[in-house]
Amino acid sequence: MAGVYTDNQPDFTWLQPYEEKTFTQYFLPYRELGVVKNASQDILMNMEVVEGKALIKIFATSQQKNVTIKLNDFLNEKVDLSPESVYTNEIKVGNVAFEDLSLAVYSETGRKLLAIETQKTEKPAMPEAAKPAFSPEETPTCEQLYLTGLHLEQYRHATYNAADYYQEALKRDPSDVRNNNAMGLWLLRRGKFAESEKYFKAAVDTQLQRNPNPYDGEPLYNLGLSLKFQGKTKEAYDKFYKSCWNAAMQDAGYFSCSQISCLNQNYSDALYEVDKSLVRNWHNHKARALKTTILRKMGQENAALELIEESLKIDLFNFGCRFEKFLMTNDNSVLTKLNELMRGEIHNYEVIALDYIAAGNYDEAVKLLEEGIKACSPLSSGRGAGGEVSPMTYYYMGWALYLAGKDSNSAFAKAAAHSPEFCFPNRLEAILALGDEPKRFESTLLSRKFMVRQTPVCRSC
Repeated sequence: MAGVYTDNQPDFTWLQPYEEKTFTQYFLPYRELGVVKNASQDILMNMEVVEGKALIKIFATSQQKNVTIKLNDFLNEKVDLSPESVYTNEIKVGNVAFEDLSLAVYSETGRKLLAIETQKTEKPAMPEAAKPAFSPEETPTCEQLYLTGLHLEQYRHATYNAADYYQEALKRDPSDVRNNNAMGLWLLRRGKFAESEKYFKAAVDTQLQRNPNPYDGEPLYNLGLSLKFQGKTKEAYDKFYKSCWNAAMQDAGYFSCSQISCLNQNYSDALYEVDKSLVRNWHNHKARALKTTILRKMGQENAALELIEESLKIDLFNFGCRFEKFLMTNDNSVLTKLNELMRGEIHNYEVIALDYIAAGNYDEAVKLLEEGIKACSPLSSGRGAGGEVSPMTYYYMGWALYLAGKDSNSAFAKAAAHSPEFCFPNRLEAILALGDEPKRFESTLLSRKFMVRQTPVCRSC
């Protein structure tokens, strides 16, 4: 995994909202080379020096015509390389040391394809042992308190608490932008929406003291998230839109604005905003699915279908676009393919349904969940009783019906009667679906045998 945006494990890298990181790994079918000294997707090389001879082995994964192999002044040979055979050669180099040799392969046009460029090896210094973090009180600066907390969050440390560091920094300087933003995010991720709001506001207030258009739009965007989760959509829209002044937040900010515009059935604004989001992040597949919904609701189905085909060329697993195609064509083969790609996993249906709910498309969310329940039932999936459907499937359905002003009694009753085994709600939306917004079901929801898991799984770094 080394080299994939990180020197260690890629799962420790930071991802911004709707960010995409891509990489390609090659598994090369080489043979007879021994210890490979250098490799690309096209060529693999090994060289060893034994008793005054350089033993050269080169393997190509495809036809390489008229390449030139050079070894210092000892070898300059033009050959054809092929996966059918390994190029081997023994070249007398006398007393020349391995680290003084340079083996390279050049294309027919003279471009260097690959090389083994050796160098004298020196024993590296022993790296300094990792040191435990200072306690929050012992940490000398707010900067170090912020960086320590960030590190603890990134690596999910089992014994240190990032919030202790952020709070210590804010004890020293209540106006600190980064520590207020970090503390707000820490609370937001745990579903403490109202508590997070005051920290984001404190960060924004500090930013606006000198400039009405701050350099960093992230605290404004996060404040928008906090407000939206509290149902304060008008205030959230204003914060999202303001965050878009900063280029780094335009992708996420305009997308969130578009969701709220859809919620208000203001589709012309929603289309403008989702297009602005896609300008900044062409591969935001949630935005692509949302745009197809907007186009469908505006009666532009041909444009929506064209966008779907374009999106599926980028990502065949854009489930939102596939379901939109089914809604527009009513073609059961489209639905069959979607169910096949969903693999009978109800969580896939729930994730897309929550995207619909976030934009006020409640009927589509309910219909998708109904399809998921059918596709994941024991008869459909071949699994045991209950299939993969969980109580949360029905709670999300009931929540969508309630928000749409429709009868949600049946869905909530099914959720309450469903076995809670293997049900681990772990999304922020689950807090709303299980919370007190549907007042009529408050006592039932609070008496459930399971609860939202708000704390990330700890693991030592």
